[in-house]
Amino acid sequence: MKKIIACMIIMLFLIITLTGCKQMEKTDSEFTIVTSFYPMYIIAKNLVQGIPNIEVNNMADQSIGCLHDYTLKTSDLVKIEKADVFIINGLGIENFTTTITDNYPEMKIINASSNITNLIKENNITNAHVWLDIENYMKQIENIANKLASIDEENSSKYLENSQIYQEKIKELSKRIKELTKQRKKCVSFSESLEYLSNSMNLEIKTITAEHEHNGISAEKLSDTIEYIKNNNIKNIILDENTPDNNAQVIASETNAKIYIMKAGLSGNDDLNSYVDIMNENLKQVEKMEE
Repeated sequence: MKKIIACMIIMLFLIITLTGCKQMEKTDSEFTIVTSFYPMYIIAKNLVQGIPNIEVNNMADQSIGCLHDYTLKTSDLVKIEKADVFIINGLGIENFTTTITDNYPEMKIINASSNITNLIKENNITNAHVWLDIENYMKQIENIANKLASIDEENSSKYLENSQIYQEKIKELSKRIKELTKQRKKCVSFSESLEYLSNSMNLEIKTITAEHEHNGISAEKLSDTIEYIKNNNIKNIILDENTPDNNAQVIASETNAKIYIMKAGLSGNDDLNSYVDIMNENLKQVEKMEE
């Protein structure tokens, strides 16, 4: 009797295991897109609307933020291994791209920032947060859609159609922002990620960078920044929501400038309108700023 029960337990285990494996296997008709992080994920989600048998997975957790110092995990490689296409922002923000191409030389990689020339450089290093410039963001949408259309030819027309629909939505956003930001406003920023908002939100941004990454600025630079703000009559300080505010608080207390928290669009939910919502939140902050 014990042997019969043991056999039944083993058979049940095998059935569950094999069923689970079968469910995890990718079907031949399924096209899988993996994106490196949140901004690329939202573009891809918009581009696949109405297309059957397509799966979009985001590699990095949607709360991760910037990928400058990101280390690939085993779970990331599992996602990439199953992908037909891997979409990256490019411009060096995904420092692990070489690891992926070395391990998966046949992987089709779409670089969303191809042919984008409106780039901000800091110490000859390109600032990769190009999606915060609305014009650049629309180029990224177009780049990704064109590449997907050439790779997945069966659905090419739908990718291009969805690209037009999404770009029209972003154009409406841009038009609204321009109408409400006709007066250029000056501000100091402690977040490099926000520099591209200068074009989107009609801001004149002076970015203060730390001498060493993840550290605060020196006492000398703090003093120089206070003097700069006073001499140039700057009333506004902007921070990425993920940037510590200790330096900004000190400067605000010395200059009477106000601090405004902005969103870099690095994390969020699955809502297809999340980019529009993020930029509208930034617009609300800009509207509060002094000229």
